[in-house]
Amino acid sequence: MEIINYMDDIGPEKIIELYHTQTQLKAIVVVDNTNLGPSIGGIRFAPDVSVKEVFTLARAMTFKNAAAEIPHGGGKAAIRGNPEKYAQDREKRKLLIESFAMGIKDIKDYIPGPDMGTNEEDMQIIYDLIGRATGRPKEKGGIPLDEFGLTGLGLIEALKVIEEENFIDGLNLGEAKISIEGYGNVGKAVAKYVSPLGAKIIAVSDLLDYEKNIGGVVYNENGLDVGRLTELVNKGKSVVDYDGDAQIFKGKENLYRLQAIKSDVLVPAARAETINNGNMKYIDTKLILQGANKPLTLEAESYLHQKGIISAPDYIVNSGGVIACAEEYTNQTVEHCRERIIITIRKNTYEVFDRAKREKIIPREAANRMVVSRIKV
Repeated sequence: MEIINYMDDIGPEKIIELYHTQTQLKAIVVVDNTNLGPSIGGIRFAPDVSVKEVFTLARAMTFKNAAAEIPHGGGKAAIRGNPEKYAQDREKRKLLIESFAMGIKDIKDYIPGPDMGTNEEDMQIIYDLIGRATGRPKEKGGIPLDEFGLTGLGLIEALKVIEEENFIDGLNLGEAKISIEGYGNVGKAVAKYVSPLGAKIIAVSDLLDYEKNIGGVVYNENGLDVGRLTELVNKGKSVVDYDGDAQIFKGKENLYRLQAIKSDVLVPAARAETINNGNMKYIDTKLILQGANKPLTLEAESYLHQKGIISAPDYIVNSGGVIACAEEYTNQTVEHCRERIIITIRKNTYEVFDRAKREKIIPREAANRMVVSRIKV
């Protein structure tokens, strides 16, 4: 990618590639903007991650952190590799994470946290070596995002505001049918928090192992058993091992099926740009609640808006995790963190959707106008 084509008056400030011979570490770090403070953002662990993807995610973190009104800029990192290769060899994984930690030791304007493929144990390894990481285990003084489902908590609070204020005609959480793309830590938390409200989770997907092609889609229009699905995933299995009443579509070649299922709310909580120009015409939902960072291309978001399918912007509604990271970094309690997430996301969601309605613009444009003035201090 020609990085110069993506530079603007916001960033990026740094793009660094890391390599370590002994552990075969290959990693990317992007510090996008530090106007509001040192950058903060998770470490993605995936075999096909690119510099472009990391830059895109870092920019999303710049906007997300500004929207969340925390004293941090945006950054992101990625380790190129298949995390499944390290599932049975904890020592080998530890060495890989240690080499990454030493690689970012002197990048003091980047504070790492967990993301897809990494966890709080990884963050503790990094913290022990360089004294700089968030999302650590609670017994070590951290606020583990995944254990408490804090990104999912924020997403559901945003969804409540959208329903309460009637920003989406006919959206009723007590009767809503919800599809979740990516039944990982964010997807599981969304299901956990929304099910007690009466909503039905009708379809979920995952891709547990990229190379072995383990994963796929599970669908039942009358609702899936969230407890059974979550138990499966917590045991390291794929959602396609679900043994309840459902249609099962195995393999990554079938992942597209989830996006075409008719629903009230679609929650993309997997990779960037999984909804794009190639599949946007098949989306059949009322609201896209963006659990992942930049799960839609801008073209797809605009096209779907014209069709009457509204998107809740990623950095507005899925900022619960980074708010928790900022709270942990200043030694706040979990209770204080939850309160901050709920207040911040509800306020921002209302402001963005109200502005979009008044100014007759898409929610992302309303969100952009809100945060750009905060970044350019």
